[in-house]
Amino acid sequence: SSDLSPSTAEECLIKNDVAFCNRPSGFLAGKYLGYGYTSLTWAPYGPHWRNLRRISAVEILSSHRVQLLSGIRADEVRMLVLRLISAAGDGDRAVEMKPAMFDLTMNVMTRMIFGKRYYGMEGEEEAKRFREIVAGTFRVFNEICIG
Repeated sequence: SSDLSPSTAEECLIKNDVAFCNRPSGFLAGKYLGYGYTSLTWAPYGPHWRNLRRISAVEILSSHRVQLLSGIRADEVRMLVLRLISAAGDGDRAVEMKPAMFDLTMNVMTRMIFGKRYYGMEGEEEAKRFREIVAGTFRVFNEICIG
């Protein structure tokens, strides 16, 4: 039997929601990449975070904006399918999906933000440099700031 009862869930999600919604402040990513813990991802709950959330909901995640960018998502999925078909050959080769899905996700994001693709393009120097920066960023996300 589970120890999680409706009253326990209510205690966590309604009565103590503010205590649970704050982000940890001991990560280097929040300090250096999150502009001193002031970005939406790293900011503590409060007026600043609520304002950032409102702006993102109205300007970035509105149904109009999501619909406006649907062509990018569809185009990237179409390109992924073509790459997977090509990589599979006559169907006798296994295709590793994890990097393909990562490339898809990153290309959707970079096209929405910068208007260009940076993944699945091995020869382009700018794309290579961008991928190196992203890989370094992910390494920083895993570092804990002591002190």
